[in-house]
Amino acid sequence: MATVREDLKKAMRAGLNTEKIVIRGIMSEIKNKNIDKAGTIATDFNFADMISTMAAARERSIAEFKEAKREDLVEKEMSELVVLKRYLEQIPMASEVEIDAKVKQVISSLGLPAGSKISVGKVMAKIPWKSVEDEWNASAKVIRSSVMKLCGAPSKK
Repeated sequence: MATVREDLKKAMRAGLNTEKIVIRGIMSEIKNKNIDKAGTIATDFNFADMISTMAAARERSIAEFKEAKREDLVEKEMSELVVLKRYLEQIPMASEVEIDAKVKQVISSLGLPAGSKISVGKVMAKIPWKSVEDEWNASAKVIRSSVMKLCGAPSKK
């Protein structure tokens, strides 16, 4: 949060309106999530999940605005998306390929025969959730998404 506040000050001094809007939105989202449940945004990974959700919303908006031929709004959303992605790049996280590889290791450790239906519950039970952020360098949300994808279950987004 200290970094976000400092970035807001820099954006205000430099007169960067788009950055100010996005940073204030980030601060507001953090505050709202922590009001709903204290400590919700306590780690870098929680922060990354929140920023990813905000970026995904911008991407959906961009697609809708393109469809509606609102190039002015497309440009606005794209510039906000750039700021959000800059924050995501600052957080050292494992790539999707690395997470998928670790989930595949967990699946293979279950000893299921090839081609058998993989139980999401069995895979989830084998993941060391208490230490997963430190050991896997990823958020629980990202890992759950990978498990769902590799087990062939429909994922929630």
